[in-house]
Amino acid sequence: MILNCSSAFAGNSQNKNESLHTNALFEPELVPEVTLSVTPIQQETSYFCSAASGQMMLHFFGITSYSQYNLYYNYFTYCEIDNNGHHHYSASAELMQPFLNNQITSKTITRWNGLSQASFNTKIKNSLNNGCPVIMSGHTFPYYTYNDGHFIIIYGYRIGNNPVTKSGNELQGNDEISFDSPDALDNTLRFKIIDPWAPNNTWSPTNSRKTLTTNELYAAYSSFSFGTGNIIAGT
Repeated sequence: MILNCSSAFAGNSQNKNESLHTNALFEPELVPEVTLSVTPIQQETSYFCSAASGQMMLHFFGITSYSQYNLYYNYFTYCEIDNNGHHHYSASAELMQPFLNNQITSKTITRWNGLSQASFNTKIKNSLNNGCPVIMSGHTFPYYTYNDGHFIIIYGYRIGNNPVTKSGNELQGNDEISFDSPDALDNTLRFKIIDPWAPNNTWSPTNSRKTLTTNELYAAYSSFSFGTGNIIAGT
């Protein structure tokens, strides 16, 4: 886990539109940030997003004995049989949570739905601060639109951005800080996610990692196609 703790600016305060130089008495503030070392895993079929997300959480805790096929058909789904005798499987967070809680003995894995945005943020941050990734079901993610529900994993968060230079790069050494940048004083909460799916076979470990604002992620959670989304988190 990478944890950057915030350290307050020291020295004389200046107007936000002024520039200043770092020195021994004036250190730039690092934004609060948590990043868990979750390895991206691609879902093996178009409907294994729940299994891939569960597999990523299990692998994070060193549990590697479950295939996506096994997770999906034996633990994470319920089956309905139609009038023609056809079997229809649907992933369920209600089934995922007790299974993961039994497997991950070092944490208590809990499921929440119907949360306010403030509670949503708090539950996710508390789980990440406690060293546990979060699985989320949602709908209509901002980077592309799903026609159905979808599962992703949240592996970190960041509040704001580190100070930026006049050229727009993050601060290095004695560079000059620009408070004119819209990012310089940004305190937006952003969540780091891994999506196990991408359209048109474009998935890669790199492009599976995305950063969404809390508003973007909560919109996906609260617009879930089957009512409310779920988060599965640890304490």
